[in-house]
Order: sequence, then structure tokens, then C-alpha cells
Amino acid sequence: MIGPSNPLKIYLTQAPPGDAWIDVLELSHPGWAQPYVVACIDQTIMVTFEDGRRYQTIPLAFRVDLPAAGLDGRQDMSITLDNVGAEIWRALELAQAQPQFPISIVWRVYLKSDPTRPGSPPLHLSATNVTATDEAIEMTAERADMINRRWPRKVYTSERWPGLVR
Repeated sequence: MIGPSNPLKIYLTQAPPGDAWIDVLELSHPGWAQPYVVACIDQTIMVTFEDGRRYQTIPLAFRVDLPAAGLDGRQDMSITLDNVGAEIWRALELAQAQPQFPISIVWRVYLKSDPTRPGSPPLHLSATNVTATDEAIEMTAERADMINRRWPRKVYTSERWPGLVR
């Protein structure tokens, strides 16, 4: 899927009453038994990932600050998790004790009317810096897959496109 799904496009352009956009973060680390799936909504919901896995979300307020426009090619985002419970707190401490493995973050968008599939392709991030206060946990996440990537991504060769040979 490239770009938002048709239901998400309709929501973004018309905002039908009774529907809502729900941000969902999947946090995972090699030291954890299972990923933590948090949704920025005040109740638990069951979501289905693009690969068919189903998870009950943990309601958690969070904010994702998109990267600033710049010329250096960095795609750093700031993710703030508010009022984190003890279980996630301990998991993040365990991840901090193993800094050689970054925390993997997958950001998905769902519509409240259709939590059976993401409304747009998931965004894969890696947490590079985690800081905590009494009120919140802040992570710096980067899109490492975009930095130093060849452009254009397709290499036009005569084997794949025989019409190039003259």
C-alpha cells in the first residue's frame, strides 16, 4: 500500500462525525518477551497489523513531533510518552541496560471505525536516545532507512529493461 487508504483519505478530507484517527505505536526490543502496543486513545482496542497479527492496545497518551525541515538529511522525531505504567517503565529500563540494541518503534494510523487494518503504511523508527522524568518518557527516533539511500531506488539495467539497449 502506498499512501493512505481510501477510508483514511475520506476521513482526512471530510472528517465524518463519529469517526476518529488513532495513532498506535508498537515498541519492541530483543530483551522483551513481547512488544508493547500503545494507542493514543482512552480505551483499549483490538488492532490488526498489516501482517495479520492482532494486539490489544494499551491506552497511553503520547505525542510525536515530526522532524524539522533541514538540509542535513536527518529524520529525527521526538516521541513523548506521558504517564507510563510500571510495566512499560521497567521494559524501557531493561532496554536502556542493553544500548547495543535500539528500541524498534512502528507507528501505525487506524480509523476508529476500522481497526482491522492500518490506514496507511507503517513508519519504522529506531529509538536512539531515551530520557525519563517523573511525568514522561521522551525518545528520539530516527528513520535510518531514509539516510544514505540511493536515489532513484530502482537501478535501470538492460537485464530488467531490454529496451534500453540500442
